[in-house]
Amino acid sequence: MIPLRDHLMRLCGVAEELTMRGGSEDWRAVSESLHLAAALKDLSADTDVNGDSLMCGTAADFDAAHSEVAAKYLAGVVVFNLVWGAYEWAVEIASRPLALKQPRGARGRDLICHVFGDKHFPHLRGAVLDALDLSSKRVLDLGSREMRRMLVAGSLAGIGAEYLRGFRNALAHGTLEKPMPEDWGEGSDYKADDDPALRQFQVNTRLTLLLMQILMRFASAGSEELTASFDEPQSAALVLTQLHCPFETSEGAALPLGDAPLVQWRDHHFYRQVSLGKISLDSKY
Repeated sequence: MIPLRDHLMRLCGVAEELTMRGGSEDWRAVSESLHLAAALKDLSADTDVNGDSLMCGTAADFDAAHSEVAAKYLAGVVVFNLVWGAYEWAVEIASRPLALKQPRGARGRDLICHVFGDKHFPHLRGAVLDALDLSSKRVLDLGSREMRRMLVAGSLAGIGAEYLRGFRNALAHGTLEKPMPEDWGEGSDYKADDDPALRQFQVNTRLTLLLMQILMRFASAGSEELTASFDEPQSAALVLTQLHCPFETSEGAALPLGDAPLVQWRDHHFYRQVSLGKISLDSKY
């Protein structure tokens, strides 16, 4: 798949164009949340809140490692929460025709299972398996009634949505624990970026974006054409199916969608400018 920040910006650009073309503010909150998530480039933390780590070299090494883990954990929390907020708005918009009344996490799961079922979606299987593989026992419960219902239905998207609902609840209600560095100081082989407790934020954010694409594809009902990021008008359904796929860099690459045409994207700079309101939909950058 394309890099996560590019994935965020592509989906942000689509949500922005759906807002502008539809004459409705429905998708504005989605695009703004995604834009904020993509805008975060750096976040620092200093866990030595009492200022006493310099009294001991070992303590200073630990606090340095702890601060790095804390900063990356905080960044993961911020980005995931912003993306989850966008997801809940997508659920709200897509579920209106069906008048579903559950809380948005459960509503999104049932809607995705209902409208998508066991259909194929590029990279969804890998994203779901990655998320489940990194999940803690406090989040993943394959024996729960709702998870068993998704498993029986054979809906990968539904399984992913139910897992993410549990992850978000664990994060919101304090069940999820921030990891501690496993090692620190000179000669340490510990790398915070490889810690499963931190990696789960990236894979869960990625999975949430894929589920949002499914919801947005359903909401647009195949009747919308998008032009802002393309030289020629493209079907919204096709764009929302492919936007995370790096096919534009592979000449002659076959899509995992039968005979579906290949969507050709413009430079990523365009999406960023559109989402910031600096370029109109009819502009050529």
